[in-house]
Amino acid sequence: MTAPRNEPLWFVADGSRVVLGSEVRLDDGPGVYGVVVGVDPGHGMPVVEVLSGPQAGQVRRLWPGQIPGLRGAG
Repeated sequence: MTAPRNEPLWFVADGSRVVLGSEVRLDDGPGVYGVVVGVDPGHGMPVVEVLSGPQAGQVRRLWPGQIPGLRGAG
């Protein structure tokens, strides 16, 4: 996945490149995933809406290390 020059890009724990709209696995447990919905203006970290698990519906700012990789990978 590539990103235009002005689109935010992060490298996550497994080395995957993640951009806005990427579906990602979260380190909260097996089967927990979310989608990158924005960028934290203060820190530049990805903002992720959690889509599964006990925290589904929450929107969280995560460090790239808290994102093991893309959903469906690994």
